[in-house]
Amino acid sequence: MPTKAEERILYAPGNLVLAAKDIYMAGESTAPEPNEPLVVPRGTIGLVMEAGLHSEPPGFNGTLTLRVQFLCGHTWWVSPAEILPHLEENLNV
Repeated sequence: MPTKAEERILYAPGNLVLAAKDIYMAGESTAPEPNEPLVVPRGTIGLVMEAGLHSEPPGFNGTLTLRVQFLCGHTWWVSPAEILPHLEENLNV
């Protein structure tokens, strides 16, 4: 029997995500204020800017990485294990 279910890619560019945990970064900050801590707090909303298999940044070695711009001002490459799709059931992280 046909259904009206749709499939969608959860981490496609343009989709919203949440930081699943505090995400720390080593290196240069992309935040508007240069002295802000290099951390994205758990639960921060972000927008997927780019997704794909990358060998950069170092350590990712051809694995899926996502470039996410978080509302706190940071734009970072993250792995899917560090974020959650922005769905109603994930809003209480």
